Amino acid sequence: MTVDYEFQGRFFDGKTAQPQDVGIAVSDTGLTIRSNDGTELAVWPADKIVLTERPRAGEPVFIGREGTTSRLIVKDAKVTSAINTIAPRAGRRTRIARRTLIRTGFWVSAAAGAAAIIFLVLIPLLSEQLAARTPESWKRSIGDAALNEVIDILPRLPSETGQVNYCLGPEGLQVLQNLAQRLMSNFQTKSEIRTHIISANLVNAFALPGGIVVLTDGLLKSAESPEEIAGVLAHEIGHVIYAHPTQVIFRTTAVSLLISALIGDFTGGVLIAGVTEWALNSAYSRGAEREADEFAIHLLNAVGIDGKGLARFFERLLTEYKEDTENPVLRLISSHPPTKERMDFIRARTTASGKAMTVEEWKDLKWACLITGDKPKR
Repeated sequence: MTVDYEFQGRFFDGKTAQPQDVGIAVSDTGLTIRSNDGTELAVWPADKIVLTERPRAGEPVFIGREGTTSRLIVKDAKVTSAINTIAPRAGRRTRIARRTLIRTGFWVSAAAGAAAIIFLVLIPLLSEQLAARTPESWKRSIGDAALNEVIDILPRLPSETGQVNYCLGPEGLQVLQNLAQRLMSNFQTKSEIRTHIISANLVNAFALPGGIVVLTDGLLKSAESPEEIAGVLAHEIGHVIYAHPTQVIFRTTAVSLLISALIGDFTGGVLIAGVTEWALNSAYSRGAEREADEFAIHLLNAVGIDGKGLARFFERLLTEYKEDTENPVLRLISSHPPTKERMDFIRARTTASGKAMTVEEWKDLKWACLITGDKPKR
């Protein structure tokens, strides 16, 4: 056997992760790979040599041995001509055995099945257990942090024309907090209901862990009666009582943590983005929405407030804006999808017909955002 070419390269033996600097002798029968001290590491027959990637000008050449994961990386492009001389078919695609395909398909299917179980079964179950056992002080901290992130991200939405702040009009804030206390007057809970109004044009309302319920200025301006606001507020309180926000944020965090691990992002960016996106969309399951509806009607009936305001509010928004896909009102409709079944349910269960507040209180609430600031009213 005569040696025709000599090259330097990096050798991955397919058994360990550590590459080695090697010398490569190309002969008429194949390749001989030696370490820098002259130790023979491998001999590759010519008929087993493959070019694992199409050679590109200015880039290293990747060479492999068929049927193994061993690889050589050679910077000298002349090695391509040397390989083609002794192994004219080296550039062909490596054949994959039928058994390998079947085995690969099996493990891919198994991995997909395991992921489905984790995301669809284990994470939801675990999130419910975690939400039930999370101390109220922790929920409050999570809710406060999430609300601050929402305030920061809202100005980037198309619906907003400037900075979004907390609404600080004292009379309006007091009216909203009094309404929440009235709704909860016959119900005992560990979660203190804390109401906030923010100066966003977006028509939305959402609940966060720690008893936080947030209404936007856009929502207040879109409402035509205090009973509509009372219905929306009672619905969001229902989400708080059933710990829906905490459950969803735990699910979002679990998924985001897995994504962070996959892409190597442990700076928190993915986690923050996940929590904030959920808060803005407030997307719950159909079962969670039904639970919140039932609880809302229970509260409204107990204190004598007309519960049909909630149904009227959604119906009016759907009628007025269903063709306007760019209108920010649709954010609330899409995150709390009001079906005919849900509206019929609300009307059928409503027994009260009283007012939510006085005319003067309604005026104060509507103007709550005349004063704004970067600190929420406590």
